[in-house]
Amino acid sequence: MNSTVQWQAIKTNPQVQLIDLRTPKEYEQGHIPGAINLPLFTNEEHQQIGTLYKQTSVEAAKKLGVQYIATRLPELFTEITRHLPKRQVVVYCKSGGYRSQSVTGWLNGLGEKVNRLEGGYQGYRQTIIQGIENKVPMFQFVTLNGFTGVGKTAILKELQNQGAQVLDLEGLANHRGSNFGSIGLGKQPSQKMFESALYEQLEQFLSEIVFVESESSKIGTVFVPNCLREAYTHSPYQVRVHSTIEDRVDRIYQDYIEHHDSHFNQEVQAALEALHRYVSDEAIQHMEQQLAQGHYRQVIEALMVHYYDRRYQMRHVPYDLEIQHDNTSLVAQQLINKYCK
Repeated sequence: MNSTVQWQAIKTNPQVQLIDLRTPKEYEQGHIPGAINLPLFTNEEHQQIGTLYKQTSVEAAKKLGVQYIATRLPELFTEITRHLPKRQVVVYCKSGGYRSQSVTGWLNGLGEKVNRLEGGYQGYRQTIIQGIENKVPMFQFVTLNGFTGVGKTAILKELQNQGAQVLDLEGLANHRGSNFGSIGLGKQPSQKMFESALYEQLEQFLSEIVFVESESSKIGTVFVPNCLREAYTHSPYQVRVHSTIEDRVDRIYQDYIEHHDSHFNQEVQAALEALHRYVSDEAIQHMEQQLAQGHYRQVIEALMVHYYDRRYQMRHVPYDLEIQHDNTSLVAQQLINKYCK
């Protein structure tokens, strides 16, 4: 009989090597962090087998699957057994069914000790989703609010440097949380990978107070789980961060401009085009002209005046504390003194 293991029993074991037998497409959409992808089928082969299963018969699909698997057995044997005996190998597929059962049965029959993850990736996903819902009520969130550029992210980083617990949602999402938030950062994680990273971060927290920036329900292309957003939005510990327009422009300039690449102007131009429903054509045309001339600070200030500040002023939140951000270290100390001691 194949030996199965549960995710909760192995998740903190550094000796475990997870191997994902699903297709490259499935792996890219979401996988267990640290897992190696050794696909039993290519994307195209998996689709062919699925079509045969639905339109012809289960036996026909199995026969084609066996043919494809046979061509990969030498590679699978080499790649999997090279982790033995130093690591505990655990393989998984979509649901802990045909693919992982076939591989563990074959290898165990050859005397190689390989385990199968109970429930596969679907079971893992259920654990993550339920885990986030269970973890969130365990914490009291201190939520940083404020206009774009007031330095909320910088404060979070300094809070972390000073030993406070910080949930950096924009860092996990690889996005700054605005229409221009993806510029210069590259690809975002999938929704599934974002939630995996979020769960792992929540697992690391040891005390009740967690600092977080107020985010909308969507950060770029990923969504914040509703239970979490409700928790930090309705927390009684709402902090309003203030800063001068000059300092705000400087921070945005440092974040976006100082290390921009050759595609920067094109990315900004595309983002400006998406603002026509919120900003007048005249204002956008003026910003485009400033952008073409390299007057980046003027573009940043115009965006704040015509777009960001107007949208932020639509929100009404009762604040537990209002703080002026002139010195990041002092602000972090003040927040820790108020909420962590």
